[in-house]
Amino acid sequence: QKARRALNESESDYEFRDFFKDQLSDSEIRELSKLTSVDEMFAWRSPSSKAYRDLRGKASDDELIELMVKEPRLIRRPILTNGDEIVFGFKQGAYDDII
Repeated sequence: QKARRALNESESDYEFRDFFKDQLSDSEIRELSKLTSVDEMFAWRSPSSKAYRDLRGKASDDELIELMVKEPRLIRRPILTNGDEIVFGFKQGAYDDII
């Protein structure tokens, strides 16, 4: 909610996507991973990831991407990207820099 409010207040054009309803594909996650590491994209602190925490530092990028495709709750959110930079979670200063 904070992220959308900040974007609305900035009057920036943006596309909102609820990726629980419109899931990210394997190729979309791979495209986002060009801007950051797959490990950073994975929601390690989420309750949904509890069963996978022992994989941290052991699983390959392909394995983590496969998990995120199957279970969107394993993707950190919200995601803000302008195509060149990416921010996970809401960080006002980082949002100001990217929009």
